[in-house]
Amino acid sequence: MQVVADAWSMIDAVHRIRLLIDRAPVLPKNEPAFRVFKDATSGVEPLRHYIQHINNEVSKIIGHAQPLWGSISWVSEADPLKQFTLHTGSQHLKTSVNGLAFDRQQMRFACSLELRVGDHSIDLASLAHHARTLDQMIADWAGTIEFADGQRYDYRPAVAPLVMMAVLTPPVVEPLPDQS
Repeated sequence: MQVVADAWSMIDAVHRIRLLIDRAPVLPKNEPAFRVFKDATSGVEPLRHYIQHINNEVSKIIGHAQPLWGSISWVSEADPLKQFTLHTGSQHLKTSVNGLAFDRQQMRFACSLELRVGDHSIDLASLAHHARTLDQMIADWAGTIEFADGQRYDYRPAVAPLVMMAVLTPPVVEPLPDQS
C-alpha cells in the first residue's frame, strides 16, 4: 500500500525538518514564518510517537480497534461530496474507521486528505502546503546571505532542494468482493 507508506514518509520528513529547524544555528527561528510552520505541523509529533512505539499498540488491539497503521481518507476529484477511506488490517479483525468530517454549513469536507491513527489525525494536504511554504521561506532567507567577499548565496532548488513535498489524490480502489 504505497499511499500508506507515502503518508508515513511525510510524517517522518516533517518531523525531521522540525528537528533541523530547532538545531540549525543560523536559521532565524524567531521569525513569525518559522513559528507558524512549527505550530501548523505540531500534529506530526503524536503520530510519529505512535509509530515509534507501535509494538505497544499491537498489544492493545481488541474488539473494534482502529487499524494499526491508520486509515487515509480523501475527497473524490470527480465528486467533491464523495470521500474514500483506505485502511490497512486483517479481515479477521473487526476494525473501526472514521472518514472525513463534513461541514454541513459549507457543504464540503473539512479537509481533502487525512491520515488518522488511533486518536490522532492530520491533514496531509495542509502538511504538504506548510512544507512547501517553508521551502520558499528558506529560499528567500538564503538569498539574503552575503559572504565576506561580497558574493551572495546562490540557492538553486533544482540542484539541491531544501524541501520538496507534494500530495496527489490516491486512485479510487474498487472494493474486494465479499468473502462471506
